[in-house]
Amino acid sequence: MLRAGIIGATGYTGMELLRLLFYHPQVEITY
Repeated sequence: MLRAGIIGATGYTGMELLRLLFYHPQVEITY
């Protein structure tokens, strides 16, 4: 499992990246 932390996820690009990582089966969002 891959852990990912995203800093400054504002705006369209940040939210799309967060959405893609959130639904990925092998990624855990830690921050």
